[in-house]
Amino acid sequence: MECHLRAIYQPWASRKTTKGILLVDDPDLCRAFDLVFLVVTDSDFKKQITDTYFHEENRILLYVIPDSELREWILAGTNKIIFEWFLYGKIIFDRNDFLRQFIQELKDFPFYERKVKLGIEFAKLICNYKDGKSLYQKQQYLDAYTYLIQSLQHLGKIAVIEKGLLPKTVVWNQVKRIEPELSKMYDEIINNDERLSKRLELIFLALEFFIHKNIDLCTTHLLEVLKTREQWTLHEIIMHSEFRHYSYEIVPLIEFLVEKNYISVVRNEDKMIERRFSVKNK
Repeated sequence: MECHLRAIYQPWASRKTTKGILLVDDPDLCRAFDLVFLVVTDSDFKKQITDTYFHEENRILLYVIPDSELREWILAGTNKIIFEWFLYGKIIFDRNDFLRQFIQELKDFPFYERKVKLGIEFAKLICNYKDGKSLYQKQQYLDAYTYLIQSLQHLGKIAVIEKGLLPKTVVWNQVKRIEPELSKMYDEIINNDERLSKRLELIFLALEFFIHKNIDLCTTHLLEVLKTREQWTLHEIIMHSEFRHYSYEIVPLIEFLVEKNYISVVRNEDKMIERRFSVKNK
């Protein structure tokens, strides 16, 4: 079988643009496949490629990605399963130690990327929290519950990132090890037999406590960038390269920080103009 597998990845190993190849054979990570080959190319190779093969009833996935995409995914927190491939896969080709260095970088989780990811997850938490609260006030309890559970999910990721780790797809297993108090709270909420409206009240109390606890830590990146200028329009904030991974969620986050007196709205009394935002000195 090894000879047949080599025929799948060897053409890529022969290319000068290929930086490394991983083999993943863990059933929990391969999902619908039995084996996965992950090929990382340099940034000049602009496209992703996905091919599938069958051999002796084994389903095999070949996934090709430029290394520049990996950097973006780390910050954005997307395609988390691929980062688990890096952490638990087997290196079968590695040009100039690229894969070993990249995997070590994932384990180290640099401080700047940690700050950005904390901000992104906090923005998502706030967005879901606000949507959930709005639905709760309209007595749309089931939909409100869906949004608040998503908020808790982002809260779990924040706890993991704060410890210098990358969140996995099964984030609450990580939280249970590093923040048992938060994990216990989550279990009590999920397995609570109270009526739904009462459970929602418990979630709101828990979220409000943890939001207050984490607001300074999780808004460090956003506020540091905003402090580089005296005033910003909302459009300027959204379009700034440092905030590209915050997506739409940066809008409710900005409004939330206005409510909490971290950001002020600069007003002009003479005429109607676009609102401008400024970081308050605390």
